Amino acid sequence: MVLPAVSVVIPTFNRSWGLTRAVESVLAQTFADFELVITDDTSPDDTETVARSFSDPRVRYHRQPANVGVARNWGTGIELARGEFVALLMDDDRYEPDFLARRVAALRADPAAVLAFAGYRIVPEDGDRPAWEFDPGYGGPRTLTGTDFFHAALSRRVFVGATLYRTAAVRRVWAAAEQVAEIVDYALNLALARLPGAAGVYLGGGDFVMSEHPGQVSVSRLAPIFPMAERFHRELLADGRLPPPERRLVRDELRTWYLQWGKYEGRPDGRPGRAIQLVGRAIRMNPLALPGWKLAARIGWGAAVNAVLGTVRRPLG
Repeated sequence: MVLPAVSVVIPTFNRSWGLTRAVESVLAQTFADFELVITDDTSPDDTETVARSFSDPRVRYHRQPANVGVARNWGTGIELARGEFVALLMDDDRYEPDFLARRVAALRADPAAVLAFAGYRIVPEDGDRPAWEFDPGYGGPRTLTGTDFFHAALSRRVFVGATLYRTAAVRRVWAAAEQVAEIVDYALNLALARLPGAAGVYLGGGDFVMSEHPGQVSVSRLAPIFPMAERFHRELLADGRLPPPERRLVRDELRTWYLQWGKYEGRPDGRPGRAIQLVGRAIRMNPLALPGWKLAARIGWGAAVNAVLGTVRRPLG
C-alpha cells in the first residue's frame, strides 16, 4: 500500500456548517498527495452526513464511540494519520490552495525541521468587522533554532492551524502535550521546540484563514484556559533543564498571561477582586513594566494601590 505524504486531520464537533468549507479547502490543494482524516467527537448534528457526502477516496471518517473531548479527539486523528507529515485543521477554518505545497517543500528541504508555519488571516463570520492578518513579525522566511524557536512557540507566533508538522516528531511528544488538555496545541509547539536539534521553518505570508466567532475554543473556553496556562508555565519554570535565557522568556510570558487573565476577569461581568489579584501577580514579576500598572489603573485606583502594597509586602515571584 502506498502511503500519502500528508495527513490532514480535521477534528470536529457539532460544526457541520464549517466542515464542508474546511474539507473543500483541503480537496482544492495544489499538492494532491494527501489523506484527509475527519475525527468526529460524537456530534449530535448532521456532521456524519456531511463527512460521508464526499466521494473523494482520500477522505476518511472516524466517529468516536463516546465523547472524548478536544485533546483526545485530536490525538485520535494523529494516531490514524499515515502520512510523513500531519496538519491539524479546525472544522471552522480553511486553507488557501498552496498551503500544503509550500510546507511540504520546506520540510523536505530541511531534515532538522519539525514544523513549517506562516501567518494567517482572521475573518469574522458575522461580516460586521473587517478581516485582519496576523504576521509573526520575522520580516521574511527564516529557519528558527534554539532559543529563537522556543520563543516563537512560547509567544504563540506558531499557530497550530497555520502549521504542517513532521508526524514522527509529533508522536514523540504528543502523550505529554495531550495532558494539558485546554492548551494542547500550545504545549505541542513548545515540546517540539525543546527537542534537541529541532528547527522550525517560517515561510512568510499568510495562507491560512481562521474563522472568528463566539463559539471558537479560544473565546468560549477562556475560563479553564487561563488556570491551565498558569500551571503549565509554572511547571516549565520548575524544570531544572530549562536554560536561563528560556527561563526568562517563560517568566515574561507568564506575566503576559496574568495580564490577559486580569483583563478577562476585569470585564463588567467578571470578578474584579480576582482581576486585582492577577494584575498584582504580573506587577510583582516585573514592577518596572508599565502594562501591569496601566491595567491596574484601568480596573480602578484601588486596584493600583493594592498592587503597590502587594509588591511591597511580597517577594518577586
